[in-house]
Amino acid sequence: MCNLSDYVEEIGREDGMKKGKEAGAALILISQIQKKYLRGKPLDVIAEELEEEPAALSVYYNAVTENPHASADKIWENLQKK
Repeated sequence: MCNLSDYVEEIGREDGMKKGKEAGAALILISQIQKKYLRGKPLDVIAEELEEEPAALSVYYNAVTENPHASADKIWENLQKK
């Protein structure tokens, strides 16, 4: 029989894993955008190369342009504060 604390722990674990996967995907995307931005590519070209809509990348792109030499981790951290 499962008790409430086990259930709450499982929900927390699942939530943590979901957030970790989202953060990992965001870090990869930020890193890709950053590399392309530093090579002088604009958002529309980056979006095309990554096969994404510019609107889907604009938050990350804008964060990269604000501090292009920061680590992807730092950019992600700054986005989480907003």
